[in-house]
Amino acid sequence: MLSLPRRIHLKNNNMDVEIKEKENRRHVGRNLQRIRVYLGMKQEALAADLGVNQQVISKIEKQEEIEEGFLKRIAEVLGISEEVIKDFDVEKTICNYLAISVVVMFLSQYGTEIP
Repeated sequence: MLSLPRRIHLKNNNMDVEIKEKENRRHVGRNLQRIRVYLGMKQEALAADLGVNQQVISKIEKQEEIEEGFLKRIAEVLGISEEVIKDFDVEKTICNYLAISVVVMFLSQYGTEIP
């Protein structure tokens, strides 16, 4: 299923405004790569845990989709759910990380009491 970006032209006060729709297509292999790197795991280590060679992991990380059975094995090795790999969103992860960091900094400075 190939989803190409669509363009919508709007006329507003005699000005053409072009709005590009953001592609909302997930790339499960790329998500896997980002998660693996985030966890500090090398392709070789993931490959060894799965009983395959590093080239297999490299190939999988370039694929838009990953076969369900193999995705389940990968998720088990990484200790996360398949849905996390499928729906991984870098922006949300960064926002969550920053929010948690702020809370940790607050708690380390003020404890559990609100000033």
